[in-house]
Amino acid sequence: MTVVIFLDWVILKFCYKRGRELSAHLMKSYQKLPYIEYMQRNSSEYIQLIHTQTGQFAHLTLQNFLQLISEGLVGIVILSF
Repeated sequence: MTVVIFLDWVILKFCYKRGRELSAHLMKSYQKLPYIEYMQRNSSEYIQLIHTQTGQFAHLTLQNFLQLISEGLVGIVILSF
């Protein structure tokens, strides 16, 4: 049981870190846009995209995928004994 809790903690820590890095990368990309292109959208749209898209990827897609793999591996280890 403690192994599963530890793996969940590691997965959450990894996903939050990747989400932060992805948010920072997107923000830098938006800041490097030419001014005319940047001004075609409201800045709140960029902020919303950074917040929602990185959150969906890091916490829904990546986290669920990693938990599926870790729980599968734990299940295989349990069944092998």
